[in-house]
Amino acid sequence: MPEPINKQDFFDEISNLPIDLNNKKILVGVSGGADSLCLALLLKDLKFNIIAAIVNHNLRSESLAEANKVGEILANHQIDHVILNWEHDAKPTTKIQELARNARFKLFNEYASQNGIKYLFLGHNQDDQAETFIFRLCKGSGLDGLTAIKSVTQLDDLTIVRPLLGYSRSSIEATLLERKQTWINDPSNQNTKFARVRIRNIVKALETEGLTPEVIAQTIYKLDLAKDCLNSQALKFINDHCKFDDFGFITISSLDLNSLHLELRYRVAQKLLKIIGGKYYQPKRKQLVYLINMLNPDKNSKAFTFCGCYICFKKDKIYFIREANSVTCNPIVADNMWDNRFNIRFLSTKKNLKIKPLGNVGYCMVPKELRRISMPYKAHWSLPAIWDNDFLIAVPHLEYYSRSDIMTAKEIRELKFKPKLI
Repeated sequence: MPEPINKQDFFDEISNLPIDLNNKKILVGVSGGADSLCLALLLKDLKFNIIAAIVNHNLRSESLAEANKVGEILANHQIDHVILNWEHDAKPTTKIQELARNARFKLFNEYASQNGIKYLFLGHNQDDQAETFIFRLCKGSGLDGLTAIKSVTQLDDLTIVRPLLGYSRSSIEATLLERKQTWINDPSNQNTKFARVRIRNIVKALETEGLTPEVIAQTIYKLDLAKDCLNSQALKFINDHCKFDDFGFITISSLDLNSLHLELRYRVAQKLLKIIGGKYYQPKRKQLVYLINMLNPDKNSKAFTFCGCYICFKKDKIYFIREANSVTCNPIVADNMWDNRFNIRFLSTKKNLKIKPLGNVGYCMVPKELRRISMPYKAHWSLPAIWDNDFLIAVPHLEYYSRSDIMTAKEIRELKFKPKLI
């Protein structure tokens, strides 16, 4: 019989994670299954400030009733909760689990953002980790994919934490049984039309040959060390060989890039795409193979767009520039990180003004003598510009201010290119 989870051990697991929960509210995703319910109860026992989020996927007629039942269980334990509804016109017929997962994260992210919550806790466990590993192995994943689920990840401003990855599903169920707490079994977990269920059955079969979730966890740990080593080398190369221009783009010598081992080339290019392009999910290896070929000046010299970046060449330099049309950040003038690239702070905020990319239209409004001829003209397009509807008020980087009565350089306290190194 597996041992229930020790509360102090669980608290220590959380304390060792690279997060700061001091006086922070935590959103906990709770489906009513054993994993997420156990997580919510443990966090409640340890006096964390939590609110549970139950997602009604509206995929089955009983979905809402089940969500309400989970809410009753939580209420019996004095745990605040909210039901988030996935609204859709018709039930999807393909990729149901993938679409449902994407919908959950979107709902979690929106609720957290609206309520100033920075942490989302989820109940993935060691068995989920093993299933993810086998699933990705079947798909031919490389090192990044096979390191599977991470304890701490980032989704926009939301930090996702999975503190149960070191615990088996059986120990989680034993924890609930010890306190005589029932849970809800999702019928889709038995439906073999879903790949996840078929993989779960494979994992159970492999256990008889010694490939247990614990053994897979050990393998993932070793792969993770190798991945971290490669990523550290890639970041060191970026720090040593890439120029971070104040105007919000990055340049790199094509000779330096192409002198790297192929695997490091992939990782450097991948990180530059995420730093400038701002995509949450990293590009697939097939995309990176295409990109590396395009970055070889012997094979290509034409500019192209890729993953939110405009990439062009000048002599032996490769420019990674933000694609202006891909900028979707909040346009309101306020103190914030704009487009995950620029730290912007103002002395005062004007309600009617918006901060948006300069774009081609704005670029044409700026006098030629203020444009920077030393850089590609499209690098101007993704600069932060202050607009009043369609009227261009200011482009601080170019020292352009069309209305001194509305905004001058003195009103801008900070404007720095400070992207996150990923």
